[in-house]
Amino acid sequence: MKNNILIPLIISLLVIFFLSCEKKDEKKAVILEDFEQEIVDLINHYRDTAGLNELAVDTIIRREARKHSINIATEKVPFGHDGYQERANIIFSEVGGTHFGENVAGGNYPIAEYFIESWLNSPDHKANIDDDYNYTGVGVAETEDGYKYCTQIFLKK
Repeated sequence: MKNNILIPLIISLLVIFFLSCEKKDEKKAVILEDFEQEIVDLINHYRDTAGLNELAVDTIIRREARKHSINIATEKVPFGHDGYQERANIIFSEVGGTHFGENVAGGNYPIAEYFIESWLNSPDHKANIDDDYNYTGVGVAETEDGYKYCTQIFLKK
């Protein structure tokens, strides 16, 4: 009779223990598809006025840009270009290409124009925007407190 009570009690205690060990502070982020499209449109508008070709969106490049933005927003990687070479390798193996670039930005920006403005005011970021690329992918992840992280990947194919 003791075993009949003891086994369910032990199982219940183990379940409670494992549930209490669950990460409760795990950060969450959401993808902002409309914001991503605005960035693509604004970059293409800028490139058009500069006499450059329009960038086509590639779904694999966008997937990698989104993953990077989510990883930054959820603090799985620090803000910046961690994993740059791995993203390049994935894209080159799945899409092809000869040249790869990446811009990253973060801010509490209410509109996409602020990301573009910050990149265009930075010589290294602007150089990516002005380079001879023909494909892109943009990922924008927003944290619960409204902070946005944006990754734009460029590819020459």
